[in-house]
Amino acid sequence: LAGEDPAEAGVAASDATILLAPCDFDAFREPEGESEEKPVSAPMRPQFETPMRIIPNPSTGFTQVVVPAGFTGIVTILDSRGQKIAATSALKAGSSVSFQLERQPSGLYWVTMTDTNGKTIGSARFALIR
Repeated sequence: LAGEDPAEAGVAASDATILLAPCDFDAFREPEGESEEKPVSAPMRPQFETPMRIIPNPSTGFTQVVVPAGFTGIVTILDSRGQKIAATSALKAGSSVSFQLERQPSGLYWVTMTDTNGKTIGSARFALIR
C-alpha cells in the first residue's frame, strides 16, 4: 500500500509510508526529478558486491549474520517495535556474527548494519519461529 500512488489508493497510501520502519522509508521516497518505477523493497543497498545473509531464515533461535565483504561496523537485531534486542561488532570484512535469540518471542525481526561513522547502510528482516 505504501508504494501505491495516493491519487489511486487514497489517503491510506500516504499514511502507510509514515508508519514504515525507518530502514524501509527510503525505499518509498522518490528522488527529485525521477519518476521511473523502482523495486518496492530492497534488503540491501547496492554498495556491496555480496549481500548480507541471515542463516537460517526462518530461525528457531540461533541466528548467524554473514556481513558483506567490505563491511566493518555494528550488526544490530531489532524487534518488530524497533527495540534493540542485541548488537555486536563485525570487525573483519566478510565475517559472520552469531546471535542467541531463544528467549525472544516468535515474530519478524530486523538486522541492521551500521558503519564505523554511525550510518545505517543496510538492513534485512528474518522470522523467528518458536
